[in-house]
Amino acid sequence: MKGLSKRNIKPLIGSVIVSIVLWVMVATEKNYDYQITVPIELVRLAPQRTLYEPIPKTALIEVRGKGRSLLVIWFYDLKFSLDFPELKLSTTIDLEQYLSTLDIPGALSIEILRVIEPKSIDLKIDKLVEMKKPVVLAGEVLIEDGYTLIDYKFEPDSVEISGPYNLIRQIQNIRTTTLDLKEQKISFSERVNLVNPQPELMALREEAVDVRFTIQRLVERVLYDIPINVINVPKNLVVEPVPQRMSLRVKGGEQIVADIKSDEISTVINFAKQYKVDREDYGAEIIIPENVTWIESIPKKFKLKVKRK
Repeated sequence: MKGLSKRNIKPLIGSVIVSIVLWVMVATEKNYDYQITVPIELVRLAPQRTLYEPIPKTALIEVRGKGRSLLVIWFYDLKFSLDFPELKLSTTIDLEQYLSTLDIPGALSIEILRVIEPKSIDLKIDKLVEMKKPVVLAGEVLIEDGYTLIDYKFEPDSVEISGPYNLIRQIQNIRTTTLDLKEQKISFSERVNLVNPQPELMALREEAVDVRFTIQRLVERVLYDIPINVINVPKNLVVEPVPQRMSLRVKGGEQIVADIKSDEISTVINFAKQYKVDREDYGAEIIIPENVTWIESIPKKFKLKVKRK
């Protein structure tokens, strides 16, 4: 039985192959109506003009032709090529009027019947402009306990973005891709990509920027002999704080705290707002440099000695 099966299998396979070939020859000689999807390409507009709304990327059309031609057409780069070198204002075009831009070889004898969708395309046109926008960081950089992030700086800190005027003018900044960095304790640099708000309509001159993170160890220090300033004193009065100076314990990045001077600290008592006849103690507003915090003032409260001139 096995020998008989092997002898019969070859004629059977041959019959199947011959049948398929004959079916394909007959089927591909028939005419068919068929729907195909083709890309839409906007070649150009008038100089310094661009779209401010995207157009459809593809169109669905119906064609008629022999089966073999419809098989072959898949190997051709068919597309609607829309070229408007003088167009400056928004308009609506009937896509069927541009069927001739579909370059189908005549030898295929394929007839384009109609555009199914979209029937028409709105071309919303605007001035093409280029503007500089600041770069902002997206995400977070977490610093290890005992350290502090002093600042971060981009290079460049702003980038050129081009596109339609009515969209570009609404953009406040260009964001980076989201950073998620943890347990950082030393200064470092990172190359980060930029996010194009609408890549279909806008172009960024830079795709990425460098960002430098400055990190320092947290330290404390006491600053001495800081004068107390009393402001908004009436012209007929002389006001003297008691005591006239204070000490301040501050905390911040190691290098910043090491460099800070007492005269960079400002302490203010606003006489006009704070003074009351029956009040004995007054707090002072303390203004300190950026990236430094104050922990404790010595003393915490002050008295005011008021005299008439």
